[in-house]
Order: sequence, then structure tokens, then C-alpha cells
Amino acid sequence: MAAAPDNYATDKNRTSSPASQSKATNGNVNLPDGSGLDVADAAKARGVEALVVTGYGLTIQAGILSAYDYLLKPLRGHELIAGIERHLTH
Repeated sequence: MAAAPDNYATDKNRTSSPASQSKATNGNVNLPDGSGLDVADAAKARGVEALVVTGYGLTIQAGILSAYDYLLKPLRGHELIAGIERHLTH
């Protein structure tokens, strides 16, 4: 997975945007070029809340997801909105 510059966060479209003004980010665990958990770790290291979304929650090694706020697919729109709002209110 290509690393984004220190002041950038990668979004779901694989484009970069300044992370310094972001309060929260979300992304998939399985990305075509790496792990969304790496993106979540980088965001958390910069003080940005991370919400992880995955359809593979039952196949990921036990305990891995417990370090993250995560949602399992399929998810409903209101679940995603609630997860994002939860992070924006921190």
C-alpha cells in the first residue's frame, strides 16, 4: 500500500486530502492495495478518529478489530451515520 504524506489521509476513492483539518475518517478493512487498518492506525496517530467498515469481520483474526470502532457490512445508512456522528462528537 502506498503511504500518503504525513499530513494527508486517504479516502475511499484512493485520493488524498489534508488530514490536519479532518476530525474523523472511515474506510474499509480490505483495500485493493493494502489494509484499511493501516490507514486507521495512521489516522489515530494523528489524532483523527477512525471508523472501520468491513464485510470480513468473522474471518479476521480474533481480537484484531477490538482495537477499532468498527461496523460490519452489510450495514444500513442510519448505522453509518450514527458511527460518523459518534466520532464527530468526541
